[in-house]
Amino acid sequence: RGWVKDFYNTGAILHEGFYVDGQLQTYRNYFATGQLERVFKTTDDIKSVMTVYYLGGKIKSRVTYSKKFVRKWEDFFENGAPEFYEEYNKKIDFLIEQRYYHNNGKLKSSLILENKKKLLYNKENYYENGKLKAKGQIIYSMDILDYQKKGEWVFFDKNGKEKERKTF
Repeated sequence: RGWVKDFYNTGAILHEGFYVDGQLQTYRNYFATGQLERVFKTTDDIKSVMTVYYLGGKIKSRVTYSKKFVRKWEDFFENGAPEFYEEYNKKIDFLIEQRYYHNNGKLKSSLILENKKKLLYNKENYYENGKLKAKGQIIYSMDILDYQKKGEWVFFDKNGKEKERKTF
C-alpha cells in the first residue's frame, strides 16, 4: 500500500509507484538525470494511460489501455511530429484506424475502417514528398489472421501520375 520508491546507485530516483491492495495504480520512472521518462496512470477500473518521454522532455509515446489491452497508441518523432497512430474499437475486436508518418511529418500510409462487419479498410500509401503512391482496399482475413489487398488497386509515380492498376 502507498508509495514505493526505487533509486539509482547514485541516489537519484528511478521509480515511484502507488499501490492499492498490491495493485499498481500509478507510477513514474525517471532518467538518471532526474528527468521524467514515463508516467502510468489508472483512470478507472478499465482504462489506464502511459506516456513516455524523450530525454529532452518531448512526448515519445502515448498509450491508452482498456482492460490491460492497447486501445490507442501514438508515437512521435523527437521533433514532436507524429510517427504512428493506431486505434481499436472499444471491445479491442478490430482496428479502426492506423497511420504512419515520414520523419518529415508527411503521411506515409493510412488504413481506415470502411465496413466493420466485413473488416474492409481503405488503404493509402504516400511518397515522402506527400504524393499518393498507391490506394485500394484491404480486408482482414480471419483464416490467415492478416490483411490482404482486395479488388482494384491504383499505383502512382513520385509525381502523382497514375502508372498502373492491378486487381487482387
